[in-house]
Amino acid sequence: MRNKITKYILISFCFSLLLVFLSCKRKGVEEPLPTGPSTTAKILTVTANPNTLLAGNTRDVSIITATLKYYDGTPIPDKKLFFEVRNALRIKVPFGYFAGNKRTISRYTDKNGKVQVKYYGPLVSECNLHETIYIWVYVAEKGEEFIYDYVPIYIIPIHY
Repeated sequence: MRNKITKYILISFCFSLLLVFLSCKRKGVEEPLPTGPSTTAKILTVTANPNTLLAGNTRDVSIITATLKYYDGTPIPDKKLFFEVRNALRIKVPFGYFAGNKRTISRYTDKNGKVQVKYYGPLVSECNLHETIYIWVYVAEKGEEFIYDYVPIYIIPIHY
């Protein structure tokens, strides 16, 4: 009787081992790419030129360039991007402005997926210490994830 039980346990073990071995070779599901599917992976990049401004008696200007593309480099035209002036804690700050004396503006991407805006830095009377501000750029579309990026701008006051 004991030999029969041992025999059944051994057969069950071998059968289980065979099932595990066969299931490990199955290739029914492909491993996803780290960049995700091309229909949803979007990349927003933001640059500032120059990224250091002097706060003096006149306003220095930095050109902020935002580019929105799919992961494969295909540009995404006609998408609305929002630009905001914030600090490191993501709080809106009164240092400088965009066209029209605004701290928040929106623009649409061109056929190359790009937008350029001018940021006018603060005067020395508005900023008397070294500051780092951030230009946040984001796009929010119905039914899609929130996409954003930011670029730092260093403000150096000049005391005459």
